[in-house]
Amino acid sequence: MNYKIALFTIGLIGFSMHTSNCNATSLTSMTNDTIHIESAPFLPIDFRNEKVNIFIDGMYRGSEPSEFASMLLEDWYDLLKDESTGEFILEKSQITVAKEYDDCLMDSTTFVSSRNAILMIKGISAKDQKIKSFVPEVTAIQPGKKLTFTFNDIEYTLRADGTYTDENNAYIIDSFPAEKSHNEIINYKLYLYTKDKKQLLISVPRFNDTFVQILFIGDLDEDGKPDFVFDTSRDYEEKRVTLFLSSPAKNQEIVAPVDETSYQFDC
Repeated sequence: MNYKIALFTIGLIGFSMHTSNCNATSLTSMTNDTIHIESAPFLPIDFRNEKVNIFIDGMYRGSEPSEFASMLLEDWYDLLKDESTGEFILEKSQITVAKEYDDCLMDSTTFVSSRNAILMIKGISAKDQKIKSFVPEVTAIQPGKKLTFTFNDIEYTLRADGTYTDENNAYIIDSFPAEKSHNEIINYKLYLYTKDKKQLLISVPRFNDTFVQILFIGDLDEDGKPDFVFDTSRDYEEKRVTLFLSSPAKNQEIVAPVDETSYQFDC
């Protein structure tokens, strides 16, 4: 359910984890080089959400509460983190839909929320229970870094590629100059590996004061394999969350992009 209403989404068996360096594009020693910023695509762009939908708390501009009335009758669950135990749980959503004042718009808009959950989800079999999961030591993987962990005796690695900008280089996008500050990340890609598979999960050519964040890794669809929730916001005035599940994966995929939800709060 890609809501875009004038806006735009326990116990671990044999767990271990470490982070380390891998190859990143270093520009520090280069001078007067021209670096191309990829103009497209942002990935993922295709979602297999025939059954599973997600939603996030937020102000949905240009909409009315009546447009979200059906959610109150549907089987939504909150993905929550118990801060006292570090465990993730699914609990029945407590959705509220109301009009609230938007300071940037200087007008009222529709606010949809449910206990400030990581996300609301419907269409999965797990309900009212703890979710087998873990919290990595890092929530963001910088270019040239990787995160390796074991889930149910299988090793997985998240690895990031990208370029750090440097003031000594020129940057262009679609044949036009682009001003980039020192040490900004461009052409970012996040990959997922197993022993015999490699998959590109996320591609963001450029960020605007944001970065990809790991919100959750664990087994939401109860198939014994890890699923992933990322904050994939590309701009500091938007909130975007993307869900990957392992059960719909095909062929050489490890996971499949299932749904994405987002909203904007720019002034």
